[in-house]
Amino acid sequence: MIRKGDAVGQVVYVLAKLGYPRPQIERVVKELRNTFNLKCTGRVFDMNLTSGRADRKHLLPTVDSRDHPESR
Repeated sequence: MIRKGDAVGQVVYVLAKLGYPRPQIERVVKELRNTFNLKCTGRVFDMNLTSGRADRKHLLPTVDSRDHPESR
């Protein structure tokens, strides 16, 4: 069975992997908390945000380079 905090963490991971900025992800997490009473700790949030961003860079390098043309 998946825990509520893990479910929210996976949402954070997917949104980070898709390239959403932190403020938008925080807004989604706030809505999950207010609407469905789903919460996660700051550690889980940060860990999944970092993992999602790292996977985006490794698995989607062409998308990442278009987002940041100065890194070419």
